[in-house]
Parts: sequence; structure tokens; C-alpha cells
Amino acid sequence: EGLREVAFELASEGCRLAEQLREKLCAVVLTGDPKDFNEGLSQYVDTIYYSKTNDGVDAYTHVLSHLIRKYNPRLILMESTPLGNELASRVAARNEIGIITDCQILSLNNRGCLEVTKMIHGDKVYAIVETPVSKSLVVTVRKGSFDLMESSPNKATELVIDNMEVDPPFYRKKYLEFVKGDPKKIDISKAEIIVAAGRGIGGNEELKKIERLAEMLGGSLGG
Repeated sequence: EGLREVAFELASEGCRLAEQLREKLCAVVLTGDPKDFNEGLSQYVDTIYYSKTNDGVDAYTHVLSHLIRKYNPRLILMESTPLGNELASRVAARNEIGIITDCQILSLNNRGCLEVTKMIHGDKVYAIVETPVSKSLVVTVRKGSFDLMESSPNKATELVIDNMEVDPPFYRKKYLEFVKGDPKKIDISKAEIIVAAGRGIGGNEELKKIERLAEMLGGSLGG
């Protein structure tokens, strides 16, 4: 399916922070064919680490932990999703490093510390957390938090293939079945089909017709 937009948001923001920290920006790809990701990621990153891994948070945790111990990154950015937050928490706990989740703004202050802004108390207020980046830190970021910076199409990106053998004992969680979400209940940003309606439809009776159309198409209703 390729990379989602948030991957480029993280790559773009990571590129900005890496320049300020005078560090290299690296991306980790754990599935698919590395050739499918080079063109997009190479606009921002210096190195792509690729390790073909079977789907599963246990395997992802094992491989990422191996890469963290091997290369000792200062900052690890992940998407703030159920999978991203679970993976980030596991990686932080296994490697005994700090973690800040569900962030929206990242910046470096004049003391060389990372300032992280995140919403708290049900998104009613926000908190600013200051932390040094002298040691490895995991940060998960909400989708849509960053604008894409101007990329460098001629950037020379190195591909490092670091395949690991993940033994069966690491697969403590087994996926038995994947159930497709009800279009009426899923987050509209995840919907494959959206049927949208506005005030011009006239009223509740007409809205019911739009709802029936959305059901027939297997889509979500938007307004």
C-alpha cells in the first residue's frame, strides 16, 4: 500500500530537527520492498534501514530494539496510533529509555533541549515538556501536526539492509482474525468511501436518503 502521509510528516519534521542537532536522519522500514520506499523517503532521510519482518508488534519491538542498541539514535519518532503507541511503549520499556506520547509540536530551545507540546485532560489544555536529547528518546506524534518542508530530490540516501531472524518465541501475540470496521462507527479519516451531505439537502427526510445511499455503497456518512 506504500507509505502513509504521516510518514512523510515525520520524515520532514525529523529532517528539520536533525539539521538543528547536526545529526543524520534515518528511517526504518520493516515490511514490503525497500525499492518501493526509496523515492519518497530519500527526499528527506540520509539512511534507510530495512529489515523484512513479519507483521506483529512483538517482532517489530525486537527488530527496533536491535537497531536502537546498534546505532544509539538520539530521537525516535513514531505515529501516535494504537499500534504506534503500543510499539513505542514496548521499545521504550525494553531499552529503558524515555518516552513522550501523543505530541503535536516539537522544537529545540536555546538550551539545546527538546520542547514537546501535547494536549492533556481530554484535549482541554496543553502541556509543554522540556527534555534533553543527549540520550535516546521515543516520541509519538499526532497525524497532521506538521507541514511538509521543502524536500531535497537530489539527496544521496544510503540503503542498509539489516535482516534479522526473529524466532517464534518472540511472537507472543497471535492475530486470529481481522474484522472490517462498521462504516457508521469508524473514524472518517480511515473510511474507504465517504458520502457527504450539506444543508442543501433540505432536512432530516432527505438526510435519511443520503444515509441509505452510504449504506448501499458501504461508505461512511460525512457532513
